[in-house]
This record gives sequence, structure tokens and C-alpha cells, in this order.
Amino acid sequence: MSSSVSPMNQTICSNSFISHNSTDNSSNHTEDSSCASVTDDDFYFKIAWTAFADVPGVIVSAILIEVIGRKLNTAFTTFGGAVSILPLFYCELAKVLDGYVVTALLFLFRGFQIGAYITLYVYVSEVYPTRLRGTVFGLFGVGRSIGQLLSPLSALSLVNFNYYACIGLYAGLSLIASVAALFLPFETKGKSLKD
Repeated sequence: MSSSVSPMNQTICSNSFISHNSTDNSSNHTEDSSCASVTDDDFYFKIAWTAFADVPGVIVSAILIEVIGRKLNTAFTTFGGAVSILPLFYCELAKVLDGYVVTALLFLFRGFQIGAYITLYVYVSEVYPTRLRGTVFGLFGVGRSIGQLLSPLSALSLVNFNYYACIGLYAGLSLIASVAALFLPFETKGKSLKD
């Protein structure tokens, strides 16, 4: 294995963890008493809409993968996720926002993060030769599983402890994933698969 593949494994595994952890948590968003409360009568109806973000997230990413490439799409979608959740970081703004606006921001966040996850899935299948592809998908799955295990802790427990830490965690991890995606060593757009 070349020296550039090892950092790529770390980047892919960490981006898999970040994208999947963020995707699982976007529908679990609640706010503490110091910020605006979205726990009104329509709370579950509003939050259910965030689950539909998977469909446009996948469709837009499928188009962008072919237009701007895998690396840039991963960086764009993770950065877009950070930008879409940052308005919730400002508590005073969150108090002014209607529950539907908060739901729309969470919808965007989830759509961006599922787009990043799907793009990484495509990238992994294209960058590795067939003999290594199964192992790398296993590592990819490990990152996803760790994200799923930590989802309840970070979404439900952290938001009750400190609202700003919860939003900062998602925005910060998304920004880190965006920068890490720019350092992926290969762009696979328009290249044939390795046997």
C-alpha cells in the first residue's frame, strides 16, 4: 500500500463517522430552556420532515459528483452542513426563528450530510482496487457504526448539558471533514476503476 493511501484511509473513516453521526442526530434536535423551544404541538410533525432530506441530498449529490467531482463535492456538502447549522448556534437568533425555520435548517443540514456520506461511498468504491475494496468498505462501516453509537450521547445528552457545545460539535466536525476532504489524494471523476 502506498504512503498516500494510509492518510486517505484515516480521512475516509473519519469523514464516514462525521457524516453518519451528524445525519443520525439531525432529527433528534431539541433545545434547552435557555434557547428557543421547538417542542410545541407540531414538534414531531416538524422534525419528521428532516427525514425527507435524504432524497434531495442523494439526488443533488449524484448530480454534483459528475459535475464538480468527488473530492470537491465531499468538501462542499460537509461545509454546507456546517453553514446550515451555524444559525442555530446563536441562541438569540434561534429564539426569533419560527419552528419551521429551525426545521428547514435541520433539513438542509441532514441533506448536506447524507450527500457527503453518499459521495464518500462512491469515492471509496472507485479509488481502491478490487482486492482492497471489501476491507476499505469494512473500515468505512466501522466509522459509520461508531457514529451511530455516539449519536444518542452527543445529540440527546450534550444538548441538555450545553446547547452551544452540541451545535458547535456538529458545525466543528463538519468543518473538519470539509478540510479533510480537500486533502484526499485522488480525484476519481472520469477515471476507470482499478482491478
